[in-house]
Amino acid sequence: MGVTHVPLANVIPGPSTVTSQSYYVILNANAGTANATGISAEAIGDMFAGHGMRATIDARTGHSMAARLADAMASDADVVVAAGGDGTITAVASALVGTGKTLAILPLGTVNALAKDLHIPLNLSQAIAAIETGEEHRIDVG
Repeated sequence: MGVTHVPLANVIPGPSTVTSQSYYVILNANAGTANATGISAEAIGDMFAGHGMRATIDARTGHSMAARLADAMASDADVVVAAGGDGTITAVASALVGTGKTLAILPLGTVNALAKDLHIPLNLSQAIAAIETGEEHRIDVG
C-alpha cells in the first residue's frame, strides 16, 4: 500500500458518497457464486437502479475480457465494477492502473479473497449499497 514501485488502483469497499457517478459493470456470469445462483445482468441492473445508480451492465460472453475492458475504458463511467471472482477482479484492477477510473467490486466468485480482505459485503445487494456509499482506498495490483 505505500510501495511506490508497484502499480496501484483505487477500490471502493465501504462507506462515503459516490452516488452521482456512473458505473460500468463487467459481469463474469461463470464465476462461482454468479454461476451457482444464476444471477443475471438484468437483476444486477435492477439493483443498481434501485439505489438510484446509473450503470451499464456488460455480461457479454462472446467477447474477450480485453475487448470488454476496452469498452469500459472508452465509456463515460467513473467507476468500473468487477462482478466476478478474484480472477475477474485482478484483470479489471490491472487494466485500471493509471486511467483515473476507479474499481469497485461485486464479489461473485467462489473464494472472494480480496473482497473479504477489504471487508466488502458478500451479499450482492449489500455490496451494491457499499459501492453507492463507498470510500476509495488504494490497493496493490502488482
